[in-house]
Amino acid sequence: MYIIDYYDSIWILAGKPENYLETEEFARVREIIDITNRDLITFDIVYTSDILSIPRFNEGNMAIMEGRALTREDTSACVVNAALMEQRPQDRRQDHGRSL
Repeated sequence: MYIIDYYDSIWILAGKPENYLETEEFARVREIIDITNRDLITFDIVYTSDILSIPRFNEGNMAIMEGRALTREDTSACVVNAALMEQRPQDRRQDHGRSL
């Protein structure tokens, strides 16, 4: 794996053929598109004993809409994204009447 330089983020399309993405000149753009498309179908996994150590929770940019936060006593539990549960409803578990 290697890092792509993103400073070339603007490409002039004037005068380019309709299939410009198929040309060698745009090989790097195709690679960035492929990486972005793969990233759209991945889920982050974070191991922590303190949910507030996850920046998005700590900054208030992410919230648990159903269920509850983890506690130190939770040694075999997890918090998952709703999109993952939509894809894998058979993995849904209950905790004291609340969905995890």
